[in-house]
Amino acid sequence: NENLSFTICPQEFHQCIVINLESYDTEFGCDVVRFYSGDNTTTGTLITQQSGFGNNFEVQIPAPCATIQFVSDGFLEAPGFKLTWTC
Repeated sequence: NENLSFTICPQEFHQCIVINLESYDTEFGCDVVRFYSGDNTTTGTLITQQSGFGNNFEVQIPAPCATIQFVSDGFLEAPGFKLTWTC
């Protein structure tokens, strides 16, 4: 039953933020990692989302800020996700 988000806004202006979802293991269809272009989930544009499991999923955010949101239910627990980002 989580709904957490964090925003990446590098101090130096960049045209693009590249996020690598190194690994993810979530309950398919119920636990979702979402990627937004912008500094929040309300006015930002949803770029893509991932659920289930996988490795090395790359997302390019064409904006000066990226917001990552994790939404889950309380049914199953899984390891979650690990990501890195660069400009």
